[in-house]
Amino acid sequence: MLEAIYNKWGSKYVTGEENPPKPGLICFNNLIPALEMLHKHIENKSKIVVHCDVDMDGIGSGYILKRFISQLSPTAPRFVINREKVHGIKKHQIPILNKSGIDLLIIVDSSSNEVNIFKEMNCDVLVIDHHEILHSDTIGRTSDGLHNFIIVNNMLGNSDSLIVNEWLKKINSEASYEYIDYHGEPQMSCGLVIYELLRSYCLAYRQGSILEDMGLYQWAGVTLFTDAISLINDRNQWYITNTVHSMYTEPTLLAMIQAINSYNHRLTKSIINYSLAPTINKAIRAGASGDALNIVLNEPSRITELSKYRSNQEAAIAEGVKDVQVYDSFVLKDLTGTGIMPSYCGVIASKLVDEYGKNAVVYITSGDRYQGSFRGRQSQANYRLRFEQYNPENYAQGHAQAFGVAGLLENLTSTMSALTEVESEVSSKRYLTMGDIPDSEKGQYHIDDFEGFKRASGLMMIGNGNSKVSSDEQIIISVPSSLASLIEIKGKLYLYNILGLKCKAFNPITPGMINLYAETTDACDFYIK
Repeated sequence: MLEAIYNKWGSKYVTGEENPPKPGLICFNNLIPALEMLHKHIENKSKIVVHCDVDMDGIGSGYILKRFISQLSPTAPRFVINREKVHGIKKHQIPILNKSGIDLLIIVDSSSNEVNIFKEMNCDVLVIDHHEILHSDTIGRTSDGLHNFIIVNNMLGNSDSLIVNEWLKKINSEASYEYIDYHGEPQMSCGLVIYELLRSYCLAYRQGSILEDMGLYQWAGVTLFTDAISLINDRNQWYITNTVHSMYTEPTLLAMIQAINSYNHRLTKSIINYSLAPTINKAIRAGASGDALNIVLNEPSRITELSKYRSNQEAAIAEGVKDVQVYDSFVLKDLTGTGIMPSYCGVIASKLVDEYGKNAVVYITSGDRYQGSFRGRQSQANYRLRFEQYNPENYAQGHAQAFGVAGLLENLTSTMSALTEVESEVSSKRYLTMGDIPDSEKGQYHIDDFEGFKRASGLMMIGNGNSKVSSDEQIIISVPSSLASLIEIKGKLYLYNILGLKCKAFNPITPGMINLYAETTDACDFYIK
């Protein structure tokens, strides 16, 4: 049965048998001009503005840049963020920025495809992003002919490592590291792209280990957890391991998690995903992105002030799940005229997936068009690609199972129906099951000897692995609810005994199959989901 765990993750680093090695430096496309542009402005003490995207990855990316640039330049960068949960640089922002006399605009976690907008800047522009890029215009002049724009994006193909190595030797003759070829890969957050880019800066411009000394690798780890990407590769596992399996916590992260709960003394996957990130994201959805950004960058101990926006989200979800249009394989909710802000489309769609077990789109309309968010029920299906390809009027940008959508309203139901095609390519069978259940309900693997599974450290291996992978990659053990007996109720916490394991639940269980989740923090904790 332990073979099932190895088959799922296929990495000795996830299961904790070995610690992942420190990853090599990445030879990003446009690496040399990007580093030269950044270095020129740091050396010149230029006026730098960073435009952050409106989520945890965007704000975390901004934090990494703030700490790094402020360490090297007496002129600290300024930060801007969209007031509403609207991603990327917008055309109306260009005149404002152009009048502010800045020398360098750094756009993080968005806007790789907004070339026509940022080309209008009268300053240098550096875009650092990790989203899909739909063109090849990644370096050139802005429209005034005096400044340059450069896009660094992990989704691009690799640069010529020989040229980069030659450049490196000229810049720093003492550098002993040589770049290897890099091919575009999707498994990176923007925070990780930025951290890897700055690692190259430190090597080229003799800045030693300041990134590691400041513990900023943990911010890369946090952004990896909070974005919908695969974490199972050697590079990501190094960051994840040194974020959640470390006795050290970067000071700002520590200040925030302890302000939220004084018992928090180190980062864990659950603290990041269910405490830290939601506190920030709920404020962003409520239109308080500026407050969230300022608190993270400058006043982390005040993060609990963002908790007041929780009620806004709860009210939006409660109203948003009413009067839903239910179809065979999907549900739709039109928020037009409800007074609910469009920024809540994604979180309402996620709730609908949980409640109905179907794909969901939540949207607002304008004339004959709609715009909103999609969430998918199967974690392994590439809904985004099929959604976009189904009709030329469809817009779908984001991740494979969670993305923003827009198009003609008359095409929406037929598009949603077509998504079952990609679902048919993915097995919906449970991965791991346990208990006395019919053969037809057993998962791909079934635990017949639970005591033997425990003696072979199967639960600890799952708990350790679940602490270092995304929610889509974790291992759940599905068991019949008849195996669970209630021990006690503590407030909103229900404690159940399942084959000798004390399991926590936040709602009373119902008849049928339930999901047992193990995660290692200081110990191995068990939850019923």
